[in-house]
Amino acid sequence: MVSSSTGEIVAYEALMRTKGNIALNPLQILNCAKNFGRLYDIEKATLKNTLKYLSKHQLDFENRRLYINSISSHALDDKDFYAIVNDYGELLEKVVIEMTEQTEISEDDLDRIRVRLEKNNMSLAIDDYGTGYSNTSNLLRYDPEVVKIDRSLISGIDQNPKAQKIVSKMVEYFHSSGYTALAEGVETSEELKTMIYFGVDLIQGYYVSKPKPVLIHDISENIREEIVAYSIEAGDKDKKVFHAEDNDVIDLAEMYKKRYSDIFLGTGTFTLSGKAEDDCAVPLSVTIGNGVDCVIHLKNAWLTIYEDLPIIKLGTGSRVRIVCSGEDRIDGRGIYVPEGSSLELVGSGELYIRSESQDCYAIGTDSKQPCGRITVAMTGVLDITANGDKCVGIGGGGCKDGIVIAGGDIAVNCSGDRCVGIGSIDGDADVTISNCGCRLKLAAGMSVGIGAVKGSADISISDYNMSCELSGNNLTAVGVMSNGTGRICILDGRLNISMKGRTLNCVGTRDGELDCELKNTVFKLYCEGGSVSGVGDKTGKGDVTAQSCQFDVMFLTGDGWWLGSPNGTLSVVDCKKDIKINK
Repeated sequence: MVSSSTGEIVAYEALMRTKGNIALNPLQILNCAKNFGRLYDIEKATLKNTLKYLSKHQLDFENRRLYINSISSHALDDKDFYAIVNDYGELLEKVVIEMTEQTEISEDDLDRIRVRLEKNNMSLAIDDYGTGYSNTSNLLRYDPEVVKIDRSLISGIDQNPKAQKIVSKMVEYFHSSGYTALAEGVETSEELKTMIYFGVDLIQGYYVSKPKPVLIHDISENIREEIVAYSIEAGDKDKKVFHAEDNDVIDLAEMYKKRYSDIFLGTGTFTLSGKAEDDCAVPLSVTIGNGVDCVIHLKNAWLTIYEDLPIIKLGTGSRVRIVCSGEDRIDGRGIYVPEGSSLELVGSGELYIRSESQDCYAIGTDSKQPCGRITVAMTGVLDITANGDKCVGIGGGGCKDGIVIAGGDIAVNCSGDRCVGIGSIDGDADVTISNCGCRLKLAAGMSVGIGAVKGSADISISDYNMSCELSGNNLTAVGVMSNGTGRICILDGRLNISMKGRTLNCVGTRDGELDCELKNTVFKLYCEGGSVSGVGDKTGKGDVTAQSCQFDVMFLTGDGWWLGSPNGTLSVVDCKKDIKINK
């Protein structure tokens, strides 16, 4: 089962199959069991076997659920059911029980099932809605979380106006009643499109993915892209999507006048320009398809969005180049760059990004997912402000694909509880900065200017003029907050660091093994804090080499360490230093 908006797998359904030469379908098996009075044994074996499988494959079910068919009139007695609870208790919250029987269930059985579901955080789904006893009356009795619309209503629905009217009203009713609508048995692209347009939440069927003996982690990229495209096109009732064509010049004010809410871009070159007539931002989002090559020219464009969604969203595997000219503004979640995609930001213009949400980013992804490759090679200005509980200026939950800043006048301002200016908030960081001016200002309980909160970092900075101003509790200007590994190389520039907090690292990490190579750089370090580490690792074993550098250091602290690591090597050649600790 997949999301009708993203194509991502959200759940699996356990199916009954025979082995070897026993060629019986599920209905034949159930009929045999019924004739021999063994339906209870089928119910018991189904629940035990599926939960045993779930227990062995727990990592595959992270953020995913397992649908299990149930013969409701043969529900397990308390002894058998609670034996299963004892074995697999915490896994039951991953389970959705499907009511499949075509006979009426008694109130006593239904009450017993409700109690068990509630106690064990299990969910309920009604299967084959529209047939047999899966009717509106029983829907109200069962009060499920999910309603599965039967295949008989979906087959050929794109060519059946009567079915369209019935099913569209069904979906509307399900949503108004708080139920999740699932379309089962979708077998064609046309049926898929129709059901997405009707607003179903989940899709299941051969067209999406046929039953398989093993779990798959993703459906076909082509089908997923198709789902996303249909979802964008359908949108909400109030949405209106403009599908741009190659070389289109899109006047944002005109888009607003015509009540468009979204712009969809495929492969090609596009120009977005202008703002609303009242000199305000235009409420429009831009979505780039999966796997496309796209060039976007921003010319005095001003975009915003009223939802907690990215203003510009790159599709999976897309390669996008944004060329800025004039003064461009993005007010909202920012530019979404998922893992596997790449963004190059160039141009002589000025780009201002303002992002604010609980878990926000300006360019990249939020803290829960790694970002794709991000390159900033502007000759103009990139000015970023990001505010949230967790926030990233440029980067994401991880940035193994690499962040490259290769030009421009860069300013990053972040505030919140946990912030990263450029790099990774929850994973390894690969950052290269050169040929630019860069100003970082962060205010957070825990923050990193350039690098990562934890993990490994590969940081290279050269031909630059950089300032880092941080305030909070646990702060690192360049490097990894703690237990960091990897390498920092800083060459040919000027680095000014000013920090006020409790535990401060200027360049390096704590309790790790992060090597630092410094050459032809002027370091001006000013820190006020309870414990201050200058360049290196105050408590770890990273190696530090410094050649032809100048150090101007002032630390106001009761616990200061300015250069090297106690358990690593230190090499200092032709360096000048002015060190003041509590002076």
